[in-house]
Amino acid sequence: MEGQTDKLLLRLHDRPVVAWSVLALDGCSQVDSITVVASEHNLEELAAALNALPTRLPLELILGGARRQDSVGRAVDHLAAGAVPDLVLIHDGARPLVSAQLLERVIDAATEHGAATAGLPLKNACKEVDEAGMVRRSVERASMMSIQTPQAFSFAALQRAHEEGRRQGAVVDDDAELVERLGLPVKVVEGEYRNIKITTAEDIPVLEAHLQAMAAEAG
Repeated sequence: MEGQTDKLLLRLHDRPVVAWSVLALDGCSQVDSITVVASEHNLEELAAALNALPTRLPLELILGGARRQDSVGRAVDHLAAGAVPDLVLIHDGARPLVSAQLLERVIDAATEHGAATAGLPLKNACKEVDEAGMVRRSVERASMMSIQTPQAFSFAALQRAHEEGRRQGAVVDDDAELVERLGLPVKVVEGEYRNIKITTAEDIPVLEAHLQAMAAEAG
């Protein structure tokens, strides 16, 4: 969404999208501190949005890199320079409806296995296609998962994964893939269909509908 309103700053109900994600993390009893990684073009606006939040946990904002992978790498380097945590939880700020239960499931799985991610079974048929859009083969759906964040890792594994990724020039879709490249296991736990990632402003009405349903469920 370069050149448009940043998706993290779109309004969802009564607050920016990023505020929902930060407050969800802030409400999780297993989270000790929050580091938000921002791009240069939205740094000041994100700072203003975060300063307005009534968070209980230490909250800091740092400058990220050109790609998501670079931004997480900078956050890892930042954490390594301070009080190094045992475990790191990574969540995409554009997934504002993550629940405390999902955060806890991923943290518990990473504590046991060293690395964990949220994921959901695929609902539709899955096919591999070539550059021309022609089907190469059908893929067995039962063994495939659609991966979400949050993801959690032992800090030592995540740091080594990013160092090796930089050394090898690896380009990956998520941090779990970097950890996988080390030959380490990653546990997939059940994600949530409401844990939608915003990609365009058209996703906001869908999330608004989920919020209304959640309010109705809560009574």
